[in-house]
Amino acid sequence: DLLIEAAVEGCGIAIVTEGTCTYHLQSGRLVALLEEWCESYAGWHLYYPKGRLLPPALKLLCDHLGKTCPPP
Repeated sequence: DLLIEAAVEGCGIAIVTEGTCTYHLQSGRLVALLEEWCESYAGWHLYYPKGRLLPPALKLLCDHLGKTCPPP
């Protein structure tokens, strides 16, 4: 939020995901730069050792991301 607000106030460029600043983009307060260099977001990628017991916190994170950010 701080990066976005700084960009809105004219302090510089912020590198954030598009979903975090949709309102500001639609209202014209921010403009997207270098769109041709930005890849589309296909979701979260988590890497962890296979075959090991997942720590409870990592299991909760995986479950949460799976529910809130389903694969395309």
